[in-house]
Amino acid sequence: AGSARSHARRGLLRLRRGPDARPTAAMASLRAAIAARRFATAPASAASRPPAVLSIQSHVVCGAAGNSAAVFPMRRLGVDVWPLNTVQFSNHTQYGKWTGHVFPPEHITQIVDGIDAIDMLPSCNAVLSGYLGSEQQGGAVVDVVRRVRAANPKARWAAT
Repeated sequence: AGSARSHARRGLLRLRRGPDARPTAAMASLRAAIAARRFATAPASAASRPPAVLSIQSHVVCGAAGNSAAVFPMRRLGVDVWPLNTVQFSNHTQYGKWTGHVFPPEHITQIVDGIDAIDMLPSCNAVLSGYLGSEQQGGAVVDVVRRVRAANPKARWAAT
């Protein structure tokens, strides 16, 4: 795990030193992954289990943003990532045109209902929320955070 973390941090430094030196979505996702690793608080009985993060963000098919960018670096750091997509777009919205679908807020709730049905919510150490496709999704995310914290009071929430 140490070498993966070291490799990821070197990648973060390379991203920082990019041609325009602006923060990128990949760098923000990597920072979130490192933060998730730091504050993961697994119960003593699950000490050997990697930290679990429910990542509620966008998904793009072409490019890297939201869960498309966040999942890989977190997994490389040893985090058990549970990606829950709020949208599926052809590409990042910065291009000014895209196609795809914004999932209804019920989608978020239903997926978390399924996770709860198999008694995995107590294993969730953190919720990472990112791009939301609609205002109504915000309410669903807040409800999910409440449910996760009810199941695991030590769980954290990070919004990007």
